[in-house]
Amino acid sequence: METVRFSAIDAKSVHYWILLGALALAALIGYLVAHHMDVEGHHITGMNNQVEIGRAHV
Repeated sequence: METVRFSAIDAKSVHYWILLGALALAALIGYLVAHHMDVEGHHITGMNNQVEIGRAHV
């Protein structure tokens, strides 16, 4: 069986900062979309009052 070796990621790498920025951007977009749905309601996703409340979270 092969031995797995882990190493630390160098925080001085350009690729590290690009990945970190992309993940932060994805988290920000997710937060903004969740906030927009919280403010406007689930009807912006095409749901109406006949959909059970748990169905939106499944």
